[in-house]
Amino acid sequence: AHPHKDGRSTGLFFLSINPYNPADLVQRFNPFSVDILKEYYRVDKLKIKYLNHVLLRRMIWRNDGGLVLIGESVKHIERSAYGLGTRRTLAYNNQVDYYYEDIFLWALHPDGSQHWSRLMRKRQYSFGDEAIYSSFGFFNTPSSAHLVFNDEIKKNNTVSQYLFDGTGFTNRRSVMNTQYEGLGLRFSELVQIGPNEFIVPSEVGHELRLVKFVL
Repeated sequence: AHPHKDGRSTGLFFLSINPYNPADLVQRFNPFSVDILKEYYRVDKLKIKYLNHVLLRRMIWRNDGGLVLIGESVKHIERSAYGLGTRRTLAYNNQVDYYYEDIFLWALHPDGSQHWSRLMRKRQYSFGDEAIYSSFGFFNTPSSAHLVFNDEIKKNNTVSQYLFDGTGFTNRRSVMNTQYEGLGLRFSELVQIGPNEFIVPSEVGHELRLVKFVL
């Protein structure tokens, strides 16, 4: 799906091709689970059987040959308004609102069948900043995978992380509070440098810093 368009998806398509024998292929379609859709739309009786505005962000190989896919709900909404221009004349301005919201996990067996799926809540809103502080960063530790993100897009903010493992266990934890730190953390550009260490760029005004995290 494209963040500017109402792209609808009803499930995940899996295709595996043997490089030594292209005729030997496996293809499978997995509809989104009813439980995930009910949780996402916050309903008891499901009427909508699709997701929209969901982008696939990352694919992780499992040791058994299966996959974990990470998706994110992303919407870019353009709006227009009239305001005063540089010569105090009416000017036509375009503004973009950025909504980076819930995270989806889908785990697939090596044959493409679905193992488990999870929904992890996140709410990020900003405008006019090209969403540089939104979305999440990913890193691995020996025991679990981590998704790190700003809880809100504002000056004084808290940073959280979701942990998950190959069994589908998930947990949310607080990482830090940026109040009085003067940080604008761009987690989508996270770079892992060790088993439990990563670096994130911080941009505030015209100042760029690199922040090292040890978890």
